[in-house]
Amino acid sequence: MLGVFFSYNRLPDLILVFVIALVIQKGLEESLKWIVILGLLIDAGSHWLCGTSALVFLILGALFGALSEVTGIKTRKTLLLFSLAPIIAIFKIASDAAVIFLSKLENYWLGENFPEAIIFFSWDYVLKLTYTVLAGYLIYFLLKRVDDWLLSFEPVEDFQKK
Repeated sequence: MLGVFFSYNRLPDLILVFVIALVIQKGLEESLKWIVILGLLIDAGSHWLCGTSALVFLILGALFGALSEVTGIKTRKTLLLFSLAPIIAIFKIASDAAVIFLSKLENYWLGENFPEAIIFFSWDYVLKLTYTVLAGYLIYFLLKRVDDWLLSFEPVEDFQKK
């Protein structure tokens, strides 16, 4: 019998990881458009009001941008290596808590009743955090390699006719 490693409750939050990796790599200002687009795409496929996930990602991106500027985490490789796992886990828990809070606030405002519950201390949630952290390392280093590879090309100069 095969084990189920990636059931629905255990899927890693790849978009949150991509947001964190993008803010580390590019900074908050250059990442804003991608953060908003990714948040709106998540909201398009859910029952939340449009902009809820974008708002959560913007708040978390701003917090992480401030944290990374204060600590200089991008230039300190050892600090980045050891602190990326707790940062991803903390921001995943904060993201889930913020989405639940905003969802409950929207349901109260609209007078609807959509039960939202995430059990933070279940085995599935621990595995989801673990998979998200592992995916975070993979996505960050892939994004860094692609960015370094793209920067290695020299700009092509326009050929002028003589």
